[in-house]
Amino acid sequence: MPSAVICLATVLSVAASSPRLWGLGLTHNSPAQVSLLTADSATGALEVVGFEPNASSPIQLAAAGDLYAVDAKRRVYYYLGDTPAGTTLVGLSLDDGAVVCVQPVALTEIQFVGIGQSLDYDSTGAGSLVLTGVAPRASNTTKATHNVFRVALDGIRGGGSSNSNSGDKKCGAVTKIASFGVADYLPMVHGSTLDAASQRLFVDLAPASAGAEVGVLDLATGKLAAVEPETPAQSLVGLAFDAAAGTDGALVGVASLGGGPEGVALRSFDVATKKWTLTTLPAQFVAAGINDGEVNAFDPVARVLYCTLYVLPTGKDADPTLFTAAIDVATATVLHSHQAGDVGICHGTGDTCLLQLAWG
Repeated sequence: MPSAVICLATVLSVAASSPRLWGLGLTHNSPAQVSLLTADSATGALEVVGFEPNASSPIQLAAAGDLYAVDAKRRVYYYLGDTPAGTTLVGLSLDDGAVVCVQPVALTEIQFVGIGQSLDYDSTGAGSLVLTGVAPRASNTTKATHNVFRVALDGIRGGGSSNSNSGDKKCGAVTKIASFGVADYLPMVHGSTLDAASQRLFVDLAPASAGAEVGVLDLATGKLAAVEPETPAQSLVGLAFDAAAGTDGALVGVASLGGGPEGVALRSFDVATKKWTLTTLPAQFVAAGINDGEVNAFDPVARVLYCTLYVLPTGKDADPTLFTAAIDVATATVLHSHQAGDVGICHGTGDTCLLQLAWG
């Protein structure tokens, strides 16, 4: 089955500063090029905002997943990508997709771009980025360490190509704020979400070659405050923090049921009670995609999770069709869904070149 998730938000006729959905799409091959996108959930159409590479603006390969952060104050979309220099933080203007900053960071890449890394936007104070990843190992040790960095953004502004610098400027000063040990197998699947008010970073961890858990990192102390075990039926790869749920918030997301096209469930983990709630979505939705729901967008005010789900069409041997969906997490109901539109170089009912989505 094709593996992809597209999450879309309704584009309202309001000012450009109003929250909406952004994302990255693969729009060119040989060489690979990603472009900034916006989306319209009413039609499933995806629109390229822009970004044309040139000699002074190298192409940064982007990972499929949630390695993004939207800074609505400065109107910049950040993502962790890959260049010849290794892991690279990139900032794109929300106005026209122009590159406003490019900055290599000292994180090790594990087999694939983005594995073992996370990126989140912290809206408190002047605004900053929180990113994590595996530190390069010293020659005299085999022990892996996970570092946590904060990136200051005081000198960054978006606002279109007139204010951009074609990638000549760094994104901000990087400060190490914490570190913690990791397993050697898969130090971290790059699913994460930030509770900015309480300064808690929730990250997907892999304690061994099999199994998963959610780590809760206290950014104020730099320590892992808790580690919550997961099971296949009680787990999430794509995480969103719902501050309005319960007494201390909840982690929410979608995931497929079973190992195949057996359905999709909205899953929620109550942080205070440590209880999981699973609600099966209507039967026409047979699976989630891209790392089982890792790509998603959450509107914390309306408490709506935007995601894409596969629908099995009628007809013998028909391929599943990708639909966009908006889910009210308070009632666990699908508000609406539409067949997803084409993006970039991908066309067809089951293909997508959409790599990331973010609300902001």
